[in-house]
Amino acid sequence: MKSKFSTKLLSMLIVVIMLVCVFPIGAMAAWVYDEDATTDDYYKLISQRYWQLAPGIEETEVVLNNTQGTRRQVVHSVSVDLNNPYNKVIPGYKGMNEGIQSKIFGTEVTSQQALNAEKLGYGNVVAATNAMLSWYDSAYYKQHPEYIGQPLGWNICNGFYYENSQGPLGDSSSSYAVLVINYDYHPITGEKRPDDMPKVLMRGVADPLTGWEENAISAWAWLVKPDANGNPVKQY
Repeated sequence: MKSKFSTKLLSMLIVVIMLVCVFPIGAMAAWVYDEDATTDDYYKLISQRYWQLAPGIEETEVVLNNTQGTRRQVVHSVSVDLNNPYNKVIPGYKGMNEGIQSKIFGTEVTSQQALNAEKLGYGNVVAATNAMLSWYDSAYYKQHPEYIGQPLGWNICNGFYYENSQGPLGDSSSSYAVLVINYDYHPITGEKRPDDMPKVLMRGVADPLTGWEENAISAWAWLVKPDANGNPVKQY
């Protein structure tokens, strides 16, 4: 994080992505909707457009509809090139301040979180979405309203780990997923990230920490998960 206050001409770009359903994040591999990839004719592609939000950050809009034209759906996704040193993906929370270390939670609208992040020096927020957090009205949070807004499972922001007050699994399932962005260099030893360790990966919420996690975002459940042979399998 030393570069976030850099005086370089290119301002550091931070993408605050608080994901409910995570689309793949790659080196600008934009999502392309393929009607031939499925036998389900419920949705038809109406349009697909792209915008470059910043260097290495692209937004995609896909408009779908059924054959009767009565079920219009619009999907927005953002692709982020994390090989660009000025781009980051981090979890967001109310206030975007160090109060999270004192277990001070709460909720606020996403746009206000983005503004707070910019005011506190996180950089230019160019994309944000709602997250997996404990806002709902369950029996546990009726008894503990002070915990509303905490992550379901656990998150890591700039190397700081915080978890649900009920434990790392919280009231979630061990089948839930976490989007992890690893350091390029270990924050303590300075060691370069091992070649066999991906920069970005989806992991189970119950998987042990490695110490390489720079940012991690609880992502509810797997949409696609590799099997034992590495082949993608749909999850619901």
